[in-house]
Amino acid sequence: MEQRTNVIYCPLLRQNINIIYEDNHLIAADKPCGVLSQGDYSGAATLPDSIRHYLKTKYGKPGNVFLGVIHRLDREVSGLIVFAKTSKAAARLSEQIRDRRFVKTLIKHQGYSVISAHPEAKEARLSFRIIGRQAKFCGVEINLHTGRHHQIRVQFASRGNPIAGDRLYGSLSAPEIFGKQGIALHAYSLRFTHPISKEILSIHTPLPVFLKLDLPA
Repeated sequence: MEQRTNVIYCPLLRQNINIIYEDNHLIAADKPCGVLSQGDYSGAATLPDSIRHYLKTKYGKPGNVFLGVIHRLDREVSGLIVFAKTSKAAARLSEQIRDRRFVKTLIKHQGYSVISAHPEAKEARLSFRIIGRQAKFCGVEINLHTGRHHQIRVQFASRGNPIAGDRLYGSLSAPEIFGKQGIALHAYSLRFTHPISKEILSIHTPLPVFLKLDLPA
């Protein structure tokens, strides 16, 4: 699988977006922090809106453009999101997510959902490794095994290590670095089976500037 980054301007978002991978069935984009993965009460433009506009313009498609939203990232989180361009691809990717065969890796600096023992609470699992330290910050690589609401943010904050800039869950660290709508959490890698060719795809993005605090690999 050859990965080529294509930078496009999204007039709906009024900013550039990196298209990391595209073929006839899939398209993967690098979502900036502060951009919505799906619509909400605010009515703000979303990444799917912009990808549909891009596809409609690029291919001269009449009418509505199909785009399957397979997974999401919190508005404050940046990084990779893959969309399906056909209903068949959407169904097969959704099945991989349900079967936990869709691997998402995130990088964070640590510096409402809650932890609960209620019998009806849903299990939330992840694994992580520390990849570097600098002053009061710690770089952590995280692999998600479940995809619960605000899972990473809640689990690390519950242990006294909130993500830097995540004021919702108690971080007081360097909010000026990330702006009003960003935190130090970035989805940099996705690994899954192509829904049509069955090829194993491994897609990644560079780390954003705010996560490059001279952390050793």
